[in-house]
Amino acid sequence: CYLRPLLQPKTAEDVAAGARLEVLTQQTVVRLLFEGSRAVGVETIESPKPTKGGGFRAPSSSTTTQFFAAQEVILCAGAVGSPQLLMVSGIGEAQELEKLGIEVMQDLPAVGKNLQDHLEFYVQYLSGLPCSLY
Repeated sequence: CYLRPLLQPKTAEDVAAGARLEVLTQQTVVRLLFEGSRAVGVETIESPKPTKGGGFRAPSSSTTTQFFAAQEVILCAGAVGSPQLLMVSGIGEAQELEKLGIEVMQDLPAVGKNLQDHLEFYVQYLSGLPCSLY
């Protein structure tokens, strides 16, 4: 995990960096919070919890919680999640956001466009029979 150096620090630098980081689990970010044009925090809801038989159990409440950053907000929600969070927070093509009833914070038409996620996987099987292509 890329957070391991901060969560299990071995150097003084990692200890100092880890002290500035709070990791929340069982939370899903629903939007960014702004003061003017600066992101200052996030709003979250409790994440669904997995059940023993598979599937998910809905959270006990849909109450939102707001968390504010002391210095900066870093958005790293992946190729799909980052543009989605920007758009539900009012950053994107103004005309599209207005159609959805989202207050426009910044008209940036390129947000969410030309999305190219590279979802692929390879499956290989070893066969004991002489029927392989290779």
